[in-house]
Amino acid sequence: MSKIETNSIMGVSGEGSSPITLSGNTATLSGTGVNFPTGHILQVVNATLSNVETPETARTSETVVANATNQITITSGNKVHIYAQVTLRGIASSNVVLEARLREGTDTTGTILSKSNFMNNNTSATFHSPHFLIALDDSPASTTPSYTLTMLKGSGGTSSVSLKSDDASFLKIILMEIQA
Repeated sequence: MSKIETNSIMGVSGEGSSPITLSGNTATLSGTGVNFPTGHILQVVNATLSNVETPETARTSETVVANATNQITITSGNKVHIYAQVTLRGIASSNVVLEARLREGTDTTGTILSKSNFMNNNTSATFHSPHFLIALDDSPASTTPSYTLTMLKGSGGTSSVSLKSDDASFLKIILMEIQA
């Protein structure tokens, strides 16, 4: 059996430091010469949320639940995959219609990237509905994009919508940089 031992690997025409260094059985990629394939996840950020809505505060129009403001820094041209989770509470006199939206920016006017609806044609009651939103922002507004989770009540007998809980097990936004 043959064995080759080295502590770095560089191309024939390479200059400067090696883009691949080895230490024991560990290889490290570094420098600007590293190219990842299209679609490769480069980083994952569990966003620290700001502007978080007070739980169980009744709202009758679209309201910001939480912002993920400048939580990820990406390379220009790359994409951002967003996963968001929120549990909403709706109060209704005849049926309940709730909607969660994931938007670009930090308010209720940004482009809608994803939305999730809940409807129940039951008698008057209070409902809790989990919403899971997934989106791909294929042209982020900047290299430090911001995203917002919003909520609103639908038509029918829905009198209000509110955030069920601001606990991380109910409310989160996860951002992933994707190689373009």
